[in-house]
Amino acid sequence: MIRRARRAGFSTALLLSLLLPGLSPAAEPGPIANGVAAGAAGGFSGRPASPRPLAALAPATAEPAIGAQAAAGPLGGVQVVGSIRLDAACGEVSLDRKGRVLAVCTRPGGTTLNLLDPGSLTRLAELALPDGPATGAHYVNQAGRIVVLAGGSQVWLVQQVQVVTIGAVWTRGTARFEQVAACDLKPSLPAGDQVTALLPQGGGRAWFVSAAGLAGTLHLDDCTTRTLALTAANGASATVDSHPAVDPDEGALFLVAGDALQRLDAGADGQPVVSWRRPLEAPQAVAGGPGAVPVRRAVLLLGGQMVALTDGGWPHEQLVVFDRSRQAGGQRICSTPLFAAYPFPTRSGERLLGVAWQADGQASVLAANLTGGRGLERIDIDARQGRCETVWNSTVGVAVVPALSLENGLVYSYEHLPDGNRWALTTLDFATGRIQNRRIVGTGPDHAGSGAITLGKAGAASIGVAAGMVRVQDQNAGDRQD
Repeated sequence: MIRRARRAGFSTALLLSLLLPGLSPAAEPGPIANGVAAGAAGGFSGRPASPRPLAALAPATAEPAIGAQAAAGPLGGVQVVGSIRLDAACGEVSLDRKGRVLAVCTRPGGTTLNLLDPGSLTRLAELALPDGPATGAHYVNQAGRIVVLAGGSQVWLVQQVQVVTIGAVWTRGTARFEQVAACDLKPSLPAGDQVTALLPQGGGRAWFVSAAGLAGTLHLDDCTTRTLALTAANGASATVDSHPAVDPDEGALFLVAGDALQRLDAGADGQPVVSWRRPLEAPQAVAGGPGAVPVRRAVLLLGGQMVALTDGGWPHEQLVVFDRSRQAGGQRICSTPLFAAYPFPTRSGERLLGVAWQADGQASVLAANLTGGRGLERIDIDARQGRCETVWNSTVGVAVVPALSLENGLVYSYEHLPDGNRWALTTLDFATGRIQNRRIVGTGPDHAGSGAITLGKAGAASIGVAAGMVRVQDQNAGDRQD
């Protein structure tokens, strides 16, 4: 079912709100307070990093981009550290087409989509979303509208409307969100099922995946859906055991279901079909006795040829790389153990970072030990030689999904430092894995990481945390162009 909230041309409207003299605007959210004495959050160690741009192509990952990003991050030295307290954990963070921060933040009893100024983190707009298991999955489509999973079975189309508020003493420009359409997927799902992933498919369609093992396409113009029940190679029903990924050029969906890596393509009418299945070894259950739950595998698309995933093994996983083309049928390229040098158990979590080099068939993957809270490793892949090799590993802390800047060749990790109270943005050299510098950004549980690092305009790094958002930017970054 489709519901239109406004006429299509309303996105260009300019709203004027006249305030009575002496009437003040609504109070803005303040910064996140630190848990110790003032000044303890601003410590810097190391030295400013020298940018080493990577001659690389952006990775083929679903929006919002996770991992390698075209923007530059902070280099270090004299920096500005800011935050906004939203009293909610911001787990899904991205940028709109103007470089402003989009953050979906969840608290008990409420979830909101927020638009934040990239410089000050001032909240420009807010929209309440219904709660659901994967509320917050979103991307910005070609028309600049936000496509967001709202609750467990709705997909909303949201646009930004410019608002100019004129008062007796001040004038300011801001924005607001407007829901222009909504698609209800509940009629397409089995009773009690809910959508857990939403990704762009291209051509005005989106892919969605459900908890019960349904994959489908949604045509956003008329809410038409086409679905396919996922199965294992033996025909038994299967649920998804990975975070899905979409090829941005071909629109194919890649996921793990029924202990098999599967490629799904959509026909002209949007009907999903399985192009191939590649059987995988069953993941080992996490140590802990009967009833232990296997960890979901991480899936990453690299360039136009490869798909990499983790095998879910315990206490250490392997990285396995396959040819993802339709004709190759998932042919295996190479594999290598992850974090084999570490004495502690490791898990990469549900996502990897990666970049494909301009030379055909070569790529690099960064695996982060998100479950263990420390450990980052770089693996280089040469598909022509069928080789995966570990280049370096680091015991740096990883509290959220790190980021790799293609523009300056630096890796950014958000750490929970060993003293148990401080949180820091740590910068590493992608070539060597050496730590370049570390900036303390906050103290106390409100600064605990909850999402991923997003690199934005003028070298800013934004991080979703337990109580809202934090941001680190070089003081002279305004002179830099992104």
